[in-house]
Amino acid sequence: MVGTIVSGEPLYCPGPDLVILRQREIAGLIIVTAILCPCLYTVRGQGIIEIMAMGQVGPGDCPLHSWFSAVPDIDVVLVITKQDVTVLSMEEMRRWIRIYLPRNRKEMIEKFDHLIFVDSWLTGWESGPLLTPAQMRDMKRAIGEDGLPVFSTGLWSSETSMIEGVLASDIEEFYPVNLRGKRSMERDHLYKVEVDRKEGLPEVLKVFLPLGIENFQGMWAGQLYPKQGATIWATMKDCNIPNPPPGGWPWLVSWEVGSADTLFWVAADDLEVKWWWGFYDPPTENPYGVDVLCNIIYHSLDMDLPDDILLVHETRRKFIEFNDRKALCVSVIEFAERFNANSGRLWSDLADIEGQIAEARGAYLEHRFVEARGMISDAEEAMAELDDRAVALKNNSLMWVFIIEWFAVAAVSLVSGTVLWWLMVRRRVYREVRVTRSTSL
Repeated sequence: MVGTIVSGEPLYCPGPDLVILRQREIAGLIIVTAILCPCLYTVRGQGIIEIMAMGQVGPGDCPLHSWFSAVPDIDVVLVITKQDVTVLSMEEMRRWIRIYLPRNRKEMIEKFDHLIFVDSWLTGWESGPLLTPAQMRDMKRAIGEDGLPVFSTGLWSSETSMIEGVLASDIEEFYPVNLRGKRSMERDHLYKVEVDRKEGLPEVLKVFLPLGIENFQGMWAGQLYPKQGATIWATMKDCNIPNPPPGGWPWLVSWEVGSADTLFWVAADDLEVKWWWGFYDPPTENPYGVDVLCNIIYHSLDMDLPDDILLVHETRRKFIEFNDRKALCVSVIEFAERFNANSGRLWSDLADIEGQIAEARGAYLEHRFVEARGMISDAEEAMAELDDRAVALKNNSLMWVFIIEWFAVAAVSLVSGTVLWWLMVRRRVYREVRVTRSTSL
């Protein structure tokens, strides 16, 4: 499936944490690039990987938006059904589902290549599932019969309504772990990941061994009970979760489900925790979270894994950092515009820089990673200069605000002083009240 990148990010997302770049000039430039240069977005018949992420996937709660809005070969649609950083009400989440969840199974498999479930995506804060039985059936058939892979995290305590929602669904049988076992995810559950080095096991995690993946500290994990036939890719070492089985508690488990032999993955922790991202107990020690997840997705789709994972990591990191810097620059320009600053030239130059990034994305998709990294470095230099100009424009705009405020304060002070002078000092309009005394005193 080949997708079309508009700006690398969703153009509409409600809520303060979901406000993204909205400038039409930039979006229009990338649309034109996609139309005129489709070769940039279709490489080796693979193109853009379209992902639907469900659950606690808002930008304030989950790294997926930050990661995949920057990674050129992956595009993501967020379907929020749970949140910790409150932005949407329950009714707004139901509306969000109606808008962004595919209407039927056919639309789902036509639009998406992979699914990600974060924090038990079936429920929000209430015990009732947010998806209808028909949507659940379509989801199950898309996974089991049409080969839509799944990566799932955030299976919290076994007594929660979230687990009850999964157990009540038809998809529970697809999970490679037994969800009825006693399970509890706690902050004081510490662990490090130990990769299975078994011969014949694909290099999904093994490629990170030279990069020290087994040394990163993790927190917030729970017990996984693999079903018979499941593959354990990694376990947890230096782990204080009680009563571990022989070999330790599993960290990452998968197996093939349905007639399409679809890969279904489950992790013992969650994407928001310290090992992956560090929303809880920051900072993370692991700079390769996005790379680990990308390798899982590539393997699920039977795609080649990167030959030089460090080079690909550095290139992805530059894309992500550029997106962060771009968002900051846009916010400064928009702030200056509130004071009627002339920002037309800045938007034009930003569109030119976005053109450079579009070329870098094309090089990335063609696996010319060294060239892509060089292009991003050039764009970063141009963005740094643009940042300085945006700050200068903001300061210039505020300078006139300060000048006007100073004149206003000075004028009020002069008028007040003059009035006080005439009334209290010169007493030109002041008349003393006569006092009448009784003659008897």
